[in-house]
Amino acid sequence: MSKLIKIALIVVIVAGLGSLVLTAKLAGTKKAQKEEIAKLTGDLETTTKKLNDTKSTLDQTAATLAQTQGERDRANADLQATRVTLGQRDQELAALKTQMADAEKLVAEAKQKVSTAEQEAAAVRKALKEAGVEDVGNLGQLAAKLEAQANENKLLATKLEQLTTENAQLKEQLALASRAPDAVVPQNLRGQVTLVDPQWNFVVLDLGERDQVKPGAEFALYRANKMIGKVRIITVNTNTSIGQPLPEFERSVPRAGDLAVH
Repeated sequence: MSKLIKIALIVVIVAGLGSLVLTAKLAGTKKAQKEEIAKLTGDLETTTKKLNDTKSTLDQTAATLAQTQGERDRANADLQATRVTLGQRDQELAALKTQMADAEKLVAEAKQKVSTAEQEAAAVRKALKEAGVEDVGNLGQLAAKLEAQANENKLLATKLEQLTTENAQLKEQLALASRAPDAVVPQNLRGQVTLVDPQWNFVVLDLGERDQVKPGAEFALYRANKMIGKVRIITVNTNTSIGQPLPEFERSVPRAGDLAVH
């Protein structure tokens, strides 16, 4: 009986030791699992933050692209309107040139008539002198003719003066229309190219009405202190202006960031 009791005690002790070992192993496993869970949780938070940052960057990039496309569309619309205006201006110039040519022709004709009338009057005066003015009837006819000629001369002189005035006005209008409207743009005015559209052959500068830029003004373009070309302004907005490159000065294709100097 005492042997059985000893055996039972030994079994109980062994079982207790096994339970302690198992409990220790389970405790170590739980700790490792907690550490792994904590690490995975941290990785998840980091990844989530990166995803949110990436989404924010993508949203900002999309907004910037949309704004750039809007500026491009507005620039294209301004360019089309400017081309229409330039076409109308060319038509007006052609009409003014035609009117001026017609006026000059009328002036020449009027001068010729005045010269002819003066020659006729001189011939009449010579005939009167040679005739001695003996025939009263002939004298009356000649006087009437001279009076009529004098009246015609007055009309021709008035017409000549009117045509001369109109001709001067047409020349002034033609000069104003032909002159490039590059008025009073500050010298050494500097800006930058913000947009280049090779398809429509225009550039956008960050200079506008607030900088006293005028249509027709020319800006030299520089890159790395070297001149690469020139542009002529065709449309001016409040803060920007649109220019077309001048082929005779092009040494390199303009691009955003180039320096523009008037």
